[in-house]
Amino acid sequence: MEFKLLQLETKDSLATIRLNCPEKLNALNEELARELIKAVELCEEDSVVRVVVLTGAGRAFCAGGDIQEMIRYSEEMSDPLGFFDKPLRAIHEAALRITRISKPVIASLRGFVSGAGFSLALCCDFRIAASGTKFNQAFVNIGLVPDTGATFMLPRMIGIAKAMELMCTGDFVTAEQILSWGLLNKVVPADSLEVEVQAFARILAGKPTKAIAHIKQLIYESYGRRIEDHFEFERLVQLKLSHTLDFEEGIRAFVEKRTAVFQGR
Repeated sequence: MEFKLLQLETKDSLATIRLNCPEKLNALNEELARELIKAVELCEEDSVVRVVVLTGAGRAFCAGGDIQEMIRYSEEMSDPLGFFDKPLRAIHEAALRITRISKPVIASLRGFVSGAGFSLALCCDFRIAASGTKFNQAFVNIGLVPDTGATFMLPRMIGIAKAMELMCTGDFVTAEQILSWGLLNKVVPADSLEVEVQAFARILAGKPTKAIAHIKQLIYESYGRRIEDHFEFERLVQLKLSHTLDFEEGIRAFVEKRTAVFQGR
């Protein structure tokens, strides 16, 4: 499929989705969101793909919502609320697809990670940032509340106090700061970001990806389930995974004292 505003590249078991509007710092609008939805769908459907990397072209991962698009809705279309209806629905759907895809998603972050771009990164399963990357929950600076899942994800990751601080001040924080809060998996030198992300992606691709898919499902669904029900769900998932070839391979490799070779089956 041809994309206008992003690039989808697959190599071996790794897919890379690159937001590709560098002149707008990869700001999110309806068209880009719909392309992102499609790209995530294609990664889900491709049985060869075992890991997805989400990144941005140019000097930013994503600067948030497309302010110019908001202005266009307000002035040209005489519809100041229009951007927060259809376009925001698409942006939210794209973020939700990232949380629901059965394959691990790594956010590769550099430059600016702002507003809905920050929220989008929170919806990924892992976050690796280049040193010098700046993050902010910019919404309050234009009189809005955080969206794209930020008010759900951020307090669960760093606690209410720090989440409130980020959301209510809109201040920029460094990658090194939010690494210490547990929001990032790693901060690396800017010139080695791609190498580090690729190396981590290869580690994940070598794992039993059906198990990883269920780990992701169990974590997200634990938010809305009673502990007794969640214990039972864990048991049912284990029963399901006990019939996979990867479980069989893992047991054999353990007994034979060798490295397991998982196939994602």
